[in-house]
Amino acid sequence: MGVVYRARDPKLGRDVAIKVLGERGDGARELVDTHDTVDLRRAPAPGDGDGDALAEARAMARLSHPNVLPIYEVGSEGRAPFLVMEYIAGPSLRAWLAEPRATREVASMFAQAARGLAAAHAVGVVHRDFKPDNVLVGPDGRARVADFGLANVVVAAGTHAMERVAEAAGTPRYMAPELLDGARADAASDVFALCRSAADALAGRADVPAALQAVVAAGLADDAAARPTLDAVIVALESAAAATPPAARRRRRRQLGVIAAVSAATAAVGWMTVARRDAGAACDDAASSLFAGRWDDTSRAALRARLPADQAQQVIARVDVRARSFVDAHAGACRDRAAGELAPADAERRLGCLDRRAIELGADVRRALAHPAWPASDVTDTMLQGGFPEACRTLVEAPPRDAETTAALVRRLVDSDDIPLADQLAPLTALERDALAAGEVGLAARSANAVSGLLRIAGRLADADAAADRAYRDANSIDSSQEALHALLARSDVAAARGDATNANSYAKLAEELADKPDVPVGTRARVYSQLAQGALDRGDDATALADAETGLAIEDATAGNGRDPRLRASLDAVRVIALVDLHRPDEVAAARDHLASAIATLGAADANTGVAHRLLAQALAATGQHAEAVVERRAAIAVIEAAVGADNSYALDARRQLAEDLEMTGQRAAGIAELERVLDAESRAGSGAIAELHASTLGNLGLMRFRAGDHDAGLAQAARAADELAAQLVGEDSEVRGARGALMELELQMGRVDDAARELAAIEASARRGAVSASEAAQIAVWTGELAIGRARWADAEAAARQALASPAAEPDAREEAGAVLADALIGARRWADARAAIDDVRTRSRTADDTVAWRAALDVRAAEIAAGTGDRAGARTLATAALATLTAEPAFPREAARAARLAR
Repeated sequence: MGVVYRARDPKLGRDVAIKVLGERGDGARELVDTHDTVDLRRAPAPGDGDGDALAEARAMARLSHPNVLPIYEVGSEGRAPFLVMEYIAGPSLRAWLAEPRATREVASMFAQAARGLAAAHAVGVVHRDFKPDNVLVGPDGRARVADFGLANVVVAAGTHAMERVAEAAGTPRYMAPELLDGARADAASDVFALCRSAADALAGRADVPAALQAVVAAGLADDAAARPTLDAVIVALESAAAATPPAARRRRRRQLGVIAAVSAATAAVGWMTVARRDAGAACDDAASSLFAGRWDDTSRAALRARLPADQAQQVIARVDVRARSFVDAHAGACRDRAAGELAPADAERRLGCLDRRAIELGADVRRALAHPAWPASDVTDTMLQGGFPEACRTLVEAPPRDAETTAALVRRLVDSDDIPLADQLAPLTALERDALAAGEVGLAARSANAVSGLLRIAGRLADADAAADRAYRDANSIDSSQEALHALLARSDVAAARGDATNANSYAKLAEELADKPDVPVGTRARVYSQLAQGALDRGDDATALADAETGLAIEDATAGNGRDPRLRASLDAVRVIALVDLHRPDEVAAARDHLASAIATLGAADANTGVAHRLLAQALAATGQHAEAVVERRAAIAVIEAAVGADNSYALDARRQLAEDLEMTGQRAAGIAELERVLDAESRAGSGAIAELHASTLGNLGLMRFRAGDHDAGLAQAARAADELAAQLVGEDSEVRGARGALMELELQMGRVDDAARELAAIEASARRGAVSASEAAQIAVWTGELAIGRARWADAEAAARQALASPAAEPDAREEAGAVLADALIGARRWADARAAIDDVRTRSRTADDTVAWRAALDVRAAEIAAGTGDRAGARTLATAALATLTAEPAFPREAARAARLAR
């Protein structure tokens, strides 16, 4: 049917499989252009022709199920369509069946495949060509059903539409009778193909349960209506897979006191039984010693002395449950090896993995007991941070080379939490290197993920991304979905810090695909939604951010206590508060106060995340005009964050930028300028990295604040330098550069420098033509166009531009107010007094008093005074102008309007 290539996706840092189908003949529809692909994980763009085939393909790409092979993209190379899929380093089910397999193993594999089919049916997709060749078995022993209805597709040029050719095409042996008669495939025909495949695999076996035989036979009925449902087939397969093997049945009879007659034959059976019993006892002994010296009566007694009685009892009970799960898993794997039910190499890997988990829990216990000042919640969280025994069923990491070396490395990782954040990078980098040298690949991946987080905080984004990439590669090499997921989230964090919202969301979506894997704790899903919510915030999609944050909070609330993460909850709650503030929800301040109270209660008043909670409350207060209270919360945030992570950390500097804005709003402009100068100095000292990259933005804010303080020439000069610096950083194509040039242009118009303003607008328009511009930015550019037309007394052009901005539903509130002022100026210039009065009244009505400065409102009053003068009300004009002039003298942000007021006040 085609050729499958193993390929490397450099953008996402992972291997994929590309299945190139056979070329279509001359009669086939034209395909998409060479190298063009359809990303199935994204929503269709306007104008894309989503036919049934493409809609199904998108549904499968978005389906996250352990037994379904994800398909990421479709495209064309010449006339040959291709599919981009997850790469699985394992055989097809047909090749897997070629090896000797127990009946219950075969039933288990087909049950997994059936569950994959059921997941597809649930989203409205049927397979159309199910057979053992279209099921892949990974190194973890998990079945993935592949090629859902996509083996016979063409992709139409231009529209990205897909359609099937030869709908009835399939593999004759597995095709239901109705398909051979030309009917369309459906769930019943998939049941037929599944049962035909299972019947072939189970043929000739004497130990197939009668119930499974009956269901498989019914699934091969000619009449589709007579076939069992897929759920019924799954039940029969899973029952057969769970059938108790003979050795286990013998053990159970022996426990019930059944005595076999003594004969030569039974003596032999009895000898085997005793040998297995001895092996079982040895397994129990080995498992019981797993926590010797790590979690035992001595450590329980130490914990009782460490905590109040009721808390100690609760913590001990929870850790006992966790430890018991490791012991049971260890004993079970040992018995399965002794009974021949688990291959020796697989058993060694599983037992080695469980040994590692016990070492980690022991290290966590030791650390918790070394901190007598910790609250009980922190003790529990610390001791339950490690992996879960379920992960050891899928990991393919080799057993520890030396238990003592592994234990020492784990202790280094656990103890790194006691090192100040600013000093953790060197020891964790060394730990990653030493772990790899010792063969502890999983530990190296965890260390690399931690290193990535530290580098991101320090603003070394390229190094942070490289560390996360190392973690992802190491995690994939041992099939650790959990660490691979953490690495993807780390890369998402880095992309977000770079302002790359597209890749930030892509990495988070990839993490979401891993979140359902068996070795990923349920609670980890909450962090995925935290990342998705943060990505939505970065894209300006506050409604989606709020929904994702609330989903993550619901998962975190439902997670059993062992997996809860108070810092993750604080992060989710923080995104929720930001979204509420951005959406101007009435409960934004109350939500922010609740978030701060929760952070103090669960993390403590000195935790950096509590400092962030202070910042968010300040943000909510500022958004509702409570700037004096916001200043108090800003200062509290800065004190906590600087104590936790240092004064020159990006989070602390950002808090100072926001403090400067609130200080200006409360009339403390000199103090605000001082804060910005302090931030600017820190950014200049940073030299390079994310902190230094903010230098231009801080410089621009400082220039605007100086201008508003009346230092017009200095403010204008700093704003010009900021715009040039941003243009050099972002190659003049970014909306942030256009925003800086627009702000500079407005200052130049205030100073009467019309030609300079015209050059800025020309640069803005040229940049907009080269790159994508959002509807809201287009409205803002129309406002700037109107302002320049006012500067050149082109009243008709100014009116047209202002009305264009006001007509845009995407225009931001501030842009609407500015557009209304431009419209009023244009109508005043045209001496259309009645229309001008209506325009200025509209602006004053829509003006958001919580955000508008007294200087802006005074500038609007100047226009009202001009309208009064134009209609003959000289006294009223003088009164309005005199009051506005007094304000604009004290708040000299608008020198042009101040000059207009001075003329009217005479």
